[in-house]
Amino acid sequence: MLPTLVQVLDPRFRLPTATAWLLASCEGYRGQELSWNRSDTDVLVRLGGTALIHSVESSNRIEGVEAEPGRLTPLLEGRSRPRDGIERELLGYKRALERILAAKKGFVPSSASIRDLHARCLEDSVSDGGAWKTRNNDIVEFSERGERHVRFRPLEHEKVPRAIADLCETFEAQSGSSPPLLLIGAFVFDFLCIHPFRDGNGRVSRLLTTALLLRFGYESARLVSLERIVETRKSEYYEALRLSSEGWHSGRPDPLPWINFFLSVVRESYRDVESKLEAARGTEVSLQSVLRKAVLRKTEPFSLAELHRELPTSSLAIAKKVLADLKAEGLISLQGRGRGARWKLRRRR
Repeated sequence: MLPTLVQVLDPRFRLPTATAWLLASCEGYRGQELSWNRSDTDVLVRLGGTALIHSVESSNRIEGVEAEPGRLTPLLEGRSRPRDGIERELLGYKRALERILAAKKGFVPSSASIRDLHARCLEDSVSDGGAWKTRNNDIVEFSERGERHVRFRPLEHEKVPRAIADLCETFEAQSGSSPPLLLIGAFVFDFLCIHPFRDGNGRVSRLLTTALLLRFGYESARLVSLERIVETRKSEYYEALRLSSEGWHSGRPDPLPWINFFLSVVRESYRDVESKLEAARGTEVSLQSVLRKAVLRKTEPFSLAELHRELPTSSLAIAKKVLADLKAEGLISLQGRGRGARWKLRRRR
């Protein structure tokens, strides 16, 4: 079952003007990539290294998997060994993402390649890594009072193998006949609705997003963390999923909430690359502006070193000035001292 992909491929499907403009904006940004490769090689390498760490952190944190403060970077850089299952999951995601980034050929979705991503992502933490679910799994949410509510019932477990095979075959058969971004967005959404694994579906969906974007030449997925963008817009992410999943089982979903969200994430990724490249070529003022925006997007406490990694072409002195200015404005506060000190965005009333 793949109603979203089928609907997007239907010749009668028409994009609203706003969605068409959003799609055109993404394609326009992609046209600027040749200038990046010619003039900014060193900067791009540093951005890619930072993006990898952010992607591992954010994609797992969306699912409630998070390392203790100060543990993530040494773990991912190989300076520390994993202590528990959570840290093994973080390393697994890193391995899966590194495989995608290093691939010589474009990623081809298939039952085997998707199961391989899942296995690499979770092989050290669960016993069923790479295996389709064997029981039905509901997507639930809890109210502030702790009440359980089923938000969506994914496809029944016995239908998963055929559904994933159909999804991949249809995607490949139509990959040259429709705008790639629409195909990728619809593919990932149907994957999420099928929900083929017992655990790790969200993380695999984000790995698939990066893999398919890179296959079709959307290089911003290599240079900034799409997962970090999604995390900072998590409420929009879940709302788009909710709206588009209504009617999915009956074959009449509304793909536009999800497609619009997906395209907006791709556009934001390009804008993020553009602003960081401009800052790297520009003045201290532009560097401060980029770092300031990074702070104001934070969802969790962070350290000075973590902020500096947002823009590796800046200096620690510039990062310190940005933090001092924001603290003076009452927008952030400092918790702790020394190496354990963490900055936190203050909630506005």
